[in-house]
Amino acid sequence: MSKILNTWWAEKYRPKKLEDLVGSEDLLKKVKHWVETGDIQNLILYSEHSGTSKTTVCRVVANSVDAEVLEINGSDENNVETVREKIKEFATSVTFARWKILIINEFSYFTPNAQSALLDIIERTSHNTRFFLTGNYIEKFLPAIVSRCNPILMQSCPPKDISNNLKRILTAENIEFDEVDVAKVIRDCYPDQRKMLNFLQLNSIGGKFTYNEKSIVANDYCGKITTELKGSNNAKVKFDNIRQIIADAKVRQFDDLFRYLYEKLHEYAPDGKKALCIAAIADGQYKSNFVVDKEIQVMNMVINLLNEIK
Repeated sequence: MSKILNTWWAEKYRPKKLEDLVGSEDLLKKVKHWVETGDIQNLILYSEHSGTSKTTVCRVVANSVDAEVLEINGSDENNVETVREKIKEFATSVTFARWKILIINEFSYFTPNAQSALLDIIERTSHNTRFFLTGNYIEKFLPAIVSRCNPILMQSCPPKDISNNLKRILTAENIEFDEVDVAKVIRDCYPDQRKMLNFLQLNSIGGKFTYNEKSIVANDYCGKITTELKGSNNAKVKFDNIRQIIADAKVRQFDDLFRYLYEKLHEYAPDGKKALCIAAIADGQYKSNFVVDKEIQVMNMVINLLNEIK
């Protein structure tokens, strides 16, 4: 099982070339045009859903042209210092490539001041630098940023195409599967392809995929908790919301949650607090083995996490 968790299929099979992309026909036409004509623009790829290939498309475009590339995760690095030091240094330094492309994932988490500072860099380096911004909440982008980019709403990939891709990956991994079960996974997780792949991987044991509806529920509630942790609500509201999420999920075993919070640490924990958050998760996991009501212990862990990330 440890081998599975160390090599996520979602990363292993992430498309790296134009011909490997899976998406709507309109999107694929646009990407092909950008690459073949060299008409590279500042882009905003947004969607209200995760797992819709926003980052993948950015990487494919960047890797298909003559470009020097820097990628930043906005949930980790989103302040003025990041813009003035890391981004400015990259955008203004000398390069022998035709383009410099800066990919900023989760740009919704950039502070207003950081976005304002970035706007100046976008204008000053427009001759050879392009910015690819991704996020789920375009309303949090400054209008001035949006006006200088080509905003594209990422449409959900057709279920038939997703099905073909999932079956291809299962076959490549020598996993036996029932097509009906694959269809259930798509139904339960659509349109989040990353979530589908993670679910398939975690439930492929001994060379066979077994559909587990309870695992789907667990995966869903783990994602909701992570979203709440990285949100903008105050600690009390986050606590109440997470408590309700757990109650609604009707989960009594929390092994999936401990692992999920560890894997998604970069999404909600500030750089200087990651080690303390890992310690809080580890402590919660350890103590949950010795209590009758594990939910109470999990909520104690949540309190510790909220104290660290506030």
